[in-house]
Amino acid sequence: MDPSKLHGVFKALLNGQKTKEGEGVLYVKGEECAYMMPSELKNQEFRAILEEAIDKDQSRHFFVVEERDAKLHVLTFERAKLWEEMQSEQPTESSVEELD
Repeated sequence: MDPSKLHGVFKALLNGQKTKEGEGVLYVKGEECAYMMPSELKNQEFRAILEEAIDKDQSRHFFVVEERDAKLHVLTFERAKLWEEMQSEQPTESSVEELD
């Protein structure tokens, strides 16, 4: 991943963590995504399995749930690696035109 262009999904994940307490997941459906708590998921069986996985993980990964083909897919991303890429992100320069 090019650290200078952090994908919007990861930005949404990081922003979601700032606004909600506890370990949540990023829920992706098509072109839209939302940060949510596992307790907000409707499928109780899936929710229980996901909550157990999050508890066992001990905050080592970010969890992304993608709804695709009428199924839920769970993706995990290493927190340390993502934070490392965020830290190495270089600010971009923008040009400012002088007014006459």
